[in-house]
Amino acid sequence: MSEPNSVEVAVIGAGIVGLACALQLQMDGRRVAIVDPNEPASGCSHGNAGYLAEGHVFPPAALVPLSRLPKILFDPLGPLVLRAAYLPRMIPWALRAAAILRPAALPRVLDAIAALNRLSIDSYDPLLDAAQARDLMERKGSLMVYRTPSSLDAAAARMPAIRERGLRVERVDAAQLRELEPALLPGLAGAIHYPDSGRCLNPRGLGQRFADALAAGGAQFHRATATRLLPQDGGGWRIETREAPALKAKKIVVSAGAISDRLLRPLGYKVPLAAERGYHLMLAPQPHIALCRPVSTGEHFFTMTPMEHGFRLAGTAEFADFDAPMDPRRADLLLELAKLYLPELNGQGATRWMGARPSMPDGLPAIGQAHRHADLYYCFGHQHLGLTQAAISARIMGHLVAGSPPPIDARPYALSRFD
Repeated sequence: MSEPNSVEVAVIGAGIVGLACALQLQMDGRRVAIVDPNEPASGCSHGNAGYLAEGHVFPPAALVPLSRLPKILFDPLGPLVLRAAYLPRMIPWALRAAAILRPAALPRVLDAIAALNRLSIDSYDPLLDAAQARDLMERKGSLMVYRTPSSLDAAAARMPAIRERGLRVERVDAAQLRELEPALLPGLAGAIHYPDSGRCLNPRGLGQRFADALAAGGAQFHRATATRLLPQDGGGWRIETREAPALKAKKIVVSAGAISDRLLRPLGYKVPLAAERGYHLMLAPQPHIALCRPVSTGEHFFTMTPMEHGFRLAGTAEFADFDAPMDPRRADLLLELAKLYLPELNGQGATRWMGARPSMPDGLPAIGQAHRHADLYYCFGHQHLGLTQAAISARIMGHLVAGSPPPIDARPYALSRFD
């Protein structure tokens, strides 16, 4: 008989990555608890673009010319902004991010992202079946559209690197773009088409289906904030929380998004994690505008996705403290920009949202088994690809916890890379 308030595996974090890990571990026969102060999938997993971007292998740092960064960073309504109070923390992070652009470093990063993305969407199948959630996913591709030929040419120059890594991508001209998405404003230069990408029709609903499947399988949900992880003599862990009695677990998976570093740093791990805050504007259903797939914008860095309950505009990046108040102008800006592509959009009744993406400087998530402590694992830092990579990350975590070889080499994602 187990001790009261004790489980086999505690997953800290109830975002889509944590829920996917917990569901995979439960499907593997493990007794699981999920620790999070909020409702399942209520953070970035609720507010993301609903875009399964398996063709996106370039980290964000590789997509913006360094010469444009100063102007972009300090434009309060630009696609990427840095709040002044966050600057001291960002300097070492930005230096690490710049380092991956070296010719010797970038190919390894692309290889590691592509290794995850190649298996990303197919890895969802068993989780969707377990959660009865296949109706919330579809795979009709995606588009990255461009207004100018020069921007489209620059994007097309990256296509060979994508194809070399086993992912499909193609360039489409203005006429082909009109055939794929006739609702878009005429006159765009063209697009990069990722035919195998997908979308989630209801990101919050997907997370809730995972949570329901976990609860039905006996998983415990602890609505509490984990504050400290304490290794115990003889093995196992004690998880101290702010709101509830401590929880004991044989194994821990840290999947707490942008605050995962708060739990791992006291244990001696280097975690260069930044809170990259994204915004969305959720519009009412737009029956007069028919988009068939997620459409991202190459010059303005946001995504337009038709969803089950409306039309979502999501994107931009803001580096600021995790708890800093949102800037509503950044959400409202999305509607102004979207009208450059879909001029008939109606913003009446739109709702704003902001959430902090967990971003690592090299564009790779942290997935692995802790190298200084037994029975401690981590899975976070997926940046813009949390929804895309959640299922394959969960597969890897299931193998690591079981002590068996994962489906891909997990060494590139280990936190030890920052030592």
